[in-house]
Amino acid sequence: SSLVAPQLSFVVRQPMDAESGGGAISFSDLTSLPGVGTGLLNLLLTGTYPVLTWMPFVLTGLAVGRLDLRSTAVRVRLFAGGVGLAVLGYGSSWLALNVFGGLRSLEPILNAMRPLAAQYGVAPLDLLTMHGFGTVPTSNAALLLLDSAHTGTTFEIVGSTGCALAVLALCLVVGDRVRALLAPLAAVGSMALTVYVAHAVALKIIEDNARESLVQLPWLALIGLVVGSLVLCELWRRFLGRGPLERLLHWTSTRTADALGTRL
Repeated sequence: SSLVAPQLSFVVRQPMDAESGGGAISFSDLTSLPGVGTGLLNLLLTGTYPVLTWMPFVLTGLAVGRLDLRSTAVRVRLFAGGVGLAVLGYGSSWLALNVFGGLRSLEPILNAMRPLAAQYGVAPLDLLTMHGFGTVPTSNAALLLLDSAHTGTTFEIVGSTGCALAVLALCLVVGDRVRALLAPLAAVGSMALTVYVAHAVALKIIEDNARESLVQLPWLALIGLVVGSLVLCELWRRFLGRGPLERLLHWTSTRTADALGTRL
């Protein structure tokens, strides 16, 4: 059902004339009684990076986590399955656009973007897919055929899931051979939630206090975030173990499960 969520979102948003979705929700959208219905709809289906569209990644991750990832056979199947999904997702999008007329249906939009694309020195199609927020604009149904990053189409979800599985399989093989070298990277991966939240906070602080520097030297912030994450996460895991937000999530989930189990 998650794979048809982009099409469902497109249909739901058409009468609203919501080109780029319902936007990012705030805490008040889910707590104020008049707006809770709209807030939930945005969260699940029509807003920025809606939950239902991205659930395949979550479900795939849960399934992969239950596998014996030390097994060579499992790794081979992960790689083969990932490549197959990537070919299916991206290949189907290419066929839909280039063989079955999708690009012709997008010509009005592409023609309108040609002057701006020429100004930036990119192809109109590249400019069209440069800024996605997980929901497909409702101006043209052919936009559902794209497979570019963050477009939130079924083709992108299938293709990028496949790429992730294939890369995971390769990383498992490489990791066995250079385990010590990749220890800091593994530390970051072990506390991904903490790092993600910390990056969001850090970027907000940088944007508020060093906007000019960020525009002129964007690589400086990137290097700082990458190196800082590698060093701090390695030190945290070595001396304190599980990441702070991972520890909180583990505590909350186990207490909830214990409470529900006791009641049942």
